[in-house]
Amino acid sequence: ATKRAETVDKMQKIIASVKSGLPANATEEQVRAELAKNAEWKVLERENAERNAELLNQLKEARRLVGAKRSHWWRGRWSD
Repeated sequence: ATKRAETVDKMQKIIASVKSGLPANATEEQVRAELAKNAEWKVLERENAERNAELLNQLKEARRLVGAKRSHWWRGRWSD
C-alpha cells in the first residue's frame, strides 16, 4: 500500500501542476487532455492500475479463504 500511496501522491502533484498551467475555468476534459501529454503521468497511471489490480486480486483471495473457512465451520457445526 505504501508504493501505491507514493504513486497517488505523485499523481496528485502532477494534476496540481497541470491545473496551475490552465485557466481557472478549465474543464475536466481539458485537464485530462493535458495529463495525457505528460509522459510521467502515463507511467504513474499504469503503475497505479497495476497496483489496483494486485489489491483486487489479494482481496479476492482473502474472500475466497474466508469463505472456505466459513463453509468448513458450518459443516462442522451441523454435523454433530
